Amino acid sequence: MTDIIEQTVSLPTIIFTVPLVFCFLWFVVGTLVAGFDIGDGDIDLDIDGDGDIDGFEQLAAALNLGVLGLPLSLFMLSFAGWAVSLLVSTAAADADLGAGITIVLGLVLGLVAGFVFLWKVGGVLGRALTSEKGAERSAAIGSLCKIRTTEVTMTFGDAEIVNGPMRTSIVKVRAPAGEFTRGDVAIVVELDPEKDAYWIAEIEEQYRPTI
Repeated sequence: MTDIIEQTVSLPTIIFTVPLVFCFLWFVVGTLVAGFDIGDGDIDLDIDGDGDIDGFEQLAAALNLGVLGLPLSLFMLSFAGWAVSLLVSTAAADADLGAGITIVLGLVLGLVAGFVFLWKVGGVLGRALTSEKGAERSAAIGSLCKIRTTEVTMTFGDAEIVNGPMRTSIVKVRAPAGEFTRGDVAIVVELDPEKDAYWIAEIEEQYRPTI
């Protein structure tokens, strides 16, 4: 245990120990202050906002900085580099390698491991943390729906959207009484916010799909 502590505060491991502790505290404080909102971090692909994606921004995207955010990204890079550097230092001490060789190996292999870890594991973590915005209610307009209730009136009726961004959604629909019954297919033509429902209309026979 003492040997591990000594290696942690010695070169080359200390090069990663300091940023590891700093980034961990930065991440914790940022999470507590801003709330737990890691996904969709504060760095976009176009970092400088000039409308062009340059080499640095392509590298940032490859390392998932835009998704994970800078504190978590640097913490992951530092952690992988620290772990590998510690292993290299321990192995070098057992093999009686020179201090210079140990420092170079620990630094180089630690940086490589950190970037690879951030690239591979950060990508998986980023996809898990990224949430996609749901479709707007207006996205149902122009979609087809299948009536699920016995009838549709001016005040009653439900239908299932069968295509488009809101596919499989169950929505309230309205139409003049007697136009639609269970199993009929209609087209969504308008959203009525006051009724919290969609107005539907008949679709011509030749355009009616088999559902």
